[in-house]
Amino acid sequence: MSLTDLFQHQNVGGKDVYIVDDHHQALAPWVLIRRQLGRAPNLITIDHHTDTYEAFWGLAHQETMENGDDTWALARDLVKRIDWQDDTSLLSPAVVN
Repeated sequence: MSLTDLFQHQNVGGKDVYIVDDHHQALAPWVLIRRQLGRAPNLITIDHHTDTYEAFWGLAHQETMENGDDTWALARDLVKRIDWQDDTSLLSPAVVN
């Protein structure tokens, strides 16, 4: 699997639009653009949720629920593992699933 498998690219009114099935997959086109620009672009998502949580909160909660570990610490650690220069970190199960 490659990063380009995680999104569809369309041009709408002269603007590049990237469509993903799951909101966390928006990192894939973002990182490819980031590499071309040499700086971090803004990421704008259009989505509707009533359950807005910090990144990786759901996964961290599931992982720590039974053993009582620190959910926030695990969520922060998962975020730190993402490296925009390394496709492997973006294709990890924690990010893709």
